[in-house]
Amino acid sequence: MHEIIFDLFGTLIEKEQYDYAKALNWLADSYFKHRFQELQELSSIFKKSYMEKRRVSCMESSFKDQLIFFEKELGIHIPVDYGTIEVDFIKHFRKEKLIDGAAELLQYLHNKNYRIFILSNSLFSGSSLKAYLGSFHISHYVEKVYSSADIGYRKPSCIIFQTVLHDLGIIDPNRVFYIGDSIEKDYLGAMKSGLTPILISSTSSVDGLSFVDLQMLLDYFKSLD
Repeated sequence: MHEIIFDLFGTLIEKEQYDYAKALNWLADSYFKHRFQELQELSSIFKKSYMEKRRVSCMESSFKDQLIFFEKELGIHIPVDYGTIEVDFIKHFRKEKLIDGAAELLQYLHNKNYRIFILSNSLFSGSSLKAYLGSFHISHYVEKVYSSADIGYRKPSCIIFQTVLHDLGIIDPNRVFYIGDSIEKDYLGAMKSGLTPILISSTSSVDGLSFVDLQMLLDYFKSLD
């Protein structure tokens, strides 16, 4: 049995439409006494702060941090579990679709007894992203979703890759495939941490394992078997 770790956004699912204002308005109406305009202003302040942290050190903030910031600034306590709010917020915020070939690839790897994990840069927690995958009917293929929101660092930082490897008890990271669509964040980040990276891109290539799409990647794994 071998481990395979996927990037999520841009690799397995892709954007159809994002509507942050709609999600923020839902949040205001549901938990912050309809104070949408104030949430917009506070959100801009919070975003400026975490973008600066990302630029300087690859450190990550989280949606939970944002909710705590909103509560403190508005003097309102949310009497609901943050995770529940986060899952609902994602559904209001993001509209995405599976990338062609993703379900077939995951099913094949699962049937061949590969252990499948996801490591994603995101403000949202791994548990919420795992729940979100249920809407695409692929969550049962994935053992666990790791998120930069939980770990505190973003790809390509070696810290985030090493944290996942340590959690999985992997001594030899070279035997683990890491599959993503970004050269810097996914391919080079994984390579520097000792994993075997695979790039999925129709516009870029590398001197290692690189495929145009997930169908070609599936053909590659079939050739290995």
